[in-house]
Amino acid sequence: MNSDSHTTGEVADSFTAYAEKCDNPRFTSWLRKQAEPAWTEATNHQMTQELGAGILEEAVMAQYLVQDYVFLDTLVGVFGYAVGQAPTMTEKRQFVEFLDLVTDDENDYFERSFEALGISERHRDDPVRTETTESFIDFLELAKQQGGYAETLAVLVPAEWVYLSWATRESENPPEAFYFTEWIDLHANERFNTFVMWLREQLDTVGPTLSSRRQRRVARLFERTVTHEIAFFDDAYDSAESLIGVSWLWPSWYCACLRTDNSHPPGIIYQIFWNTADMSVYQYCKNPNMRHIVARAEIIPNIYTYNSRAIHFFD
Repeated sequence: MNSDSHTTGEVADSFTAYAEKCDNPRFTSWLRKQAEPAWTEATNHQMTQELGAGILEEAVMAQYLVQDYVFLDTLVGVFGYAVGQAPTMTEKRQFVEFLDLVTDDENDYFERSFEALGISERHRDDPVRTETTESFIDFLELAKQQGGYAETLAVLVPAEWVYLSWATRESENPPEAFYFTEWIDLHANERFNTFVMWLREQLDTVGPTLSSRRQRRVARLFERTVTHEIAFFDDAYDSAESLIGVSWLWPSWYCACLRTDNSHPPGIIYQIFWNTADMSVYQYCKNPNMRHIVARAEIIPNIYTYNSRAIHFFD
């Protein structure tokens, strides 16, 4: 018989069948295997590797952090819900202590990173949620409201375990910029590791006592959380591209390379600088082959802002 950590081959459909093949079966290990190949895709995602190497574009990192800050509010709410569901005061205290960490250390990190990346207060305090973020939030809210302690753990465990996995890998050779390094450190330290292992133990204890039907439900929630994490990472690139080349280094300005209609000269990228202080908008014409500004126009009439992110230009 194989140990839990070395089980290979096709994953058993039920935890009972899986446990029969392992010396020391863990319910969360079965859930992780059930979530493949999404689990490997999430923990080895391009964004996690580029972040760890310090080569992730600032626009992508900025968009990712803005959306994650929005998502954090809901995640904290789910942890708060878990406090009420936890069976004893010992478990409740563990959740409360973790909430202290999230609302203190992580919040401080976000504020300093927003400043360093030039993200305006408006985009920090009232960001536009992407569809991916909204979907992830809706999923978490539904999971906590329609299930019990096991269902809540089924979304919390992978949400934190995915981060522990990739951050631990990337912590071996941390990048230089603090908003990369400290994000890794927040998810690859002894305290966080201890908490995630404790979360796993909670689900390892509850999971085997569930009916087969609830076990399958928990497995679906676990896998869907992982796939949402993948979509969240993907969205950092996709939503950053909606501002194609955001100039985060200038706190009061945003720029976007626009797709234009056929009335504009082919081969020219229209680059917009939007002054958020007085809402004035300026147009620059940029030759993509020259890599520098070759013309400037006055304030643009007929500008339309879509979801406060993608700017579209119309004649």
